[in-house]
Amino acid sequence: MQASRPHANEQLRLATLYALDILDSGEEERFDQYARIASSLLGLPIALISLADAERQCFKSHIGLNLSETPRGSGICTHTIDSGELTVVEDTLADRRFADNPMVTGGPRIRFYAGCPLIAENGTVIGSLCVAGKKPRKFSADERQSLIDLADLVERELTNTAMREDPNTGLLNRDGFLTLAEQALQICRRQKLPFTLVRLRLHEGDCVVRPDGAPATRLAAMLQASVGPADLVGKVSIRDLAIALCDKNLQQASSLLNAISGNERLSHPDMQAICSHGVHAVAIPYSGEATCDVTGMLQQAFRRMRNSSTNIVESTRTG
Repeated sequence: MQASRPHANEQLRLATLYALDILDSGEEERFDQYARIASSLLGLPIALISLADAERQCFKSHIGLNLSETPRGSGICTHTIDSGELTVVEDTLADRRFADNPMVTGGPRIRFYAGCPLIAENGTVIGSLCVAGKKPRKFSADERQSLIDLADLVERELTNTAMREDPNTGLLNRDGFLTLAEQALQICRRQKLPFTLVRLRLHEGDCVVRPDGAPATRLAAMLQASVGPADLVGKVSIRDLAIALCDKNLQQASSLLNAISGNERLSHPDMQAICSHGVHAVAIPYSGEATCDVTGMLQQAFRRMRNSSTNIVESTRTG
């Protein structure tokens, strides 16, 4: 196993990492979301957000790998962190740096690896966002750019003290939802995958139930349990929730809306209280146009919702 060269200014790098006070702080959903998106949309079973101190490579998020840390010397991500560059290894057994690495020869038996450095504001590399798989594969230019874009969001999250979580529902707040959903849309666009946005509102008779009320909070929990690993659920206004469905078309969005209306797949003791309310929802597909964005899709869904009292699943692409 070929060791990587330590960072040119290791002491500054370590001081920067420790100043963030995030090492050994446990897993957080806000980082798991980025890892799930990377894993799902790039089609790889393993996604890691790693932070490296002098001795260890600690995983702030570890999707598809049941490890919380590894010795720094044996971590594949160490090469990404020490080089400060995007690292793509299409076949680890064909690369002398990794052919006898314990993560390759044993354990998860990683055969493909792609990692992007996480760079702090002072320019030092404190960690990496990586994806890995158990079979050799190619990694396209679009996939590389998607990984770089996700790493940029993780960098901002590492230094962001303002949480992206709505305190009442536990969902993403509007800013958090728009940031993540827009990035997911860009990845779907590059990967030529479908993307559908659902905006929904909970009614009791003619009254709108605010998303911080108990029935809507229970609905929020059920939504999170029913969507896919790369899908996002957020509170986007005082009255509305939204779902970003990645790699899902209108038919799949319609199935989700049917489930929300009382399908057995969402059966739960709390569902009786939820289903006594009406769910008014609009699903809008990504138009395929470069100017289409999540904010515009949300606004279009709002207009459709305002002009109709029934659920709408758009049958045509709209910009």
